Amino acid sequence: MFIRLLTTIVLVALLVIVLFFGEIPLGIAVSLFTVIGINELYRASKKHGNCPLSWASLLFAFPILAYTFNKDIQCMGIAVYVIAAIVFLVCIVSYKKYSMVDAVITIVSGAVVANLFYSILGIYRIGDGKAESAYILLLCLLGAWTTDIFAYLAGITFGKHKLCPEISPKKSVEGSIGGMLGVTLVITIYGYFVLSRYVEIFSDISIYAYIILGIICGILSQIGDLAASMVKRYYGIKDYGNIFPGHGGVLDRFDSLFFVAPTVYFFLNTAIFILEK
Repeated sequence: MFIRLLTTIVLVALLVIVLFFGEIPLGIAVSLFTVIGINELYRASKKHGNCPLSWASLLFAFPILAYTFNKDIQCMGIAVYVIAAIVFLVCIVSYKKYSMVDAVITIVSGAVVANLFYSILGIYRIGDGKAESAYILLLCLLGAWTTDIFAYLAGITFGKHKLCPEISPKKSVEGSIGGMLGVTLVITIYGYFVLSRYVEIFSDISIYAYIILGIICGILSQIGDLAASMVKRYYGIKDYGNIFPGHGGVLDRFDSLFFVAPTVYFFLNTAIFILEK
């Protein structure tokens, strides 16, 4: 527990430092996490005899790096198609070495992880300046991590009915409900009373929009967590890695953001589009 707490403190401190120095350090950091996270999935799949193309993780990080140094280069969508074509070409040429399953694992794993971290960088770049960007990115992080916290607290206090015992034995229905209610409250308060005050472009967003976003984050955060647990259960591993002592790998720490980050990115851009009309 002490190591886990110490790691959390260090990670929060590093996050603050990265945000202070701006989008380029953040972009480099999420590009690195992209490569590590994708390879964590590739390494797990090898336990079942699969042979994903590990070098493809570098290709998935490229559009994030490009976006880091030039905000006009938003090419993740087309990049996934290009990478998929390259991967399938290699698998076709080396048919005896790679199977169709290897190609699919390579592409799907890379696309999911890369889109997560691409969305995080995209959310940060919405803001006008470091302060606004930090406020906006915090909305996304709260959408995932406060769900975990409230789900844990509700689970150990009220948990009686198992949620998905075959996938994650410790999670309960009560914890799941508590996580969703807790994050909805936090997102609503933070969005309406903090974000709307300190980020000018979001000053006119309705409180009901934040309530809806909180509910969606509460659901998607837990889906991401359970999806990551399901993959670990399938491959027979406890953690994806050990880069974060007490927490595991990159995916163990960011799994609840799998679907939350892209959703928040879409929500914020949609809000901007509506408010500017």
